Amino acid sequence: VLNPGSVVTFRLAATKQSVSDIKFTSYVEINVQINAPPSGGHMEVSPQSGSGLTTVFTLLAASWSDDPEDLPLFYSFLYVMKKTDSPLQLQYMTGSNTMATTLPQGLQSYGYNLTLISIVYDSPGASTETSTTAQVGPADIPDYYAYLRSRMSLSDTNIDVSASMSTLNSLASTMNVVDCTAANATYCASLNRDICEAVTNTCGRC
Repeated sequence: VLNPGSVVTFRLAATKQSVSDIKFTSYVEINVQINAPPSGGHMEVSPQSGSGLTTVFTLLAASWSDDPEDLPLFYSFLYVMKKTDSPLQLQYMTGSNTMATTLPQGLQSYGYNLTLISIVYDSPGASTETSTTAQVGPADIPDYYAYLRSRMSLSDTNIDVSASMSTLNSLASTMNVVDCTAANATYCASLNRDICEAVTNTCGRC
């Protein structure tokens, strides 16, 4: 494994042996600097709490820097409902280090806390990931279909794929949230079982 930011020397050597068994060796070297990912930044979210699918949160990947030859930087934003989930996309890799978006309702078993992730890329492709949390309470959406129609900004000539995917992911995550009122974290811990996540009012595995 090559350490980011380090300088690695590659040497190619060749040896020739004469008829009198005298060996002549020559070599050529090249120094290669290993690309280091963006550094020095952090992720912010404002406000830090709100309601699912209605509160507009502003996500910001702030204060990132890199070598001038590795610019410009690119940014993507994702979220995770629970630790075992794969991240879901909020914004694909673009040159914008901020976005405004609604978020899905967090899981009751996690105190409605949602993990937000930003990944910062430089032009050669090296990346750095940071995260923060936001508390996203229950969504008060009486008609999910009407919500989806109002949020999907689609037309024959202008399709915002990133925004549409963000809306679909957030809506699907919210609709899949289960009620864990009767199986809170304390109760599940008393049974030596994981917290309620996937089945209504049912603790997880032992």
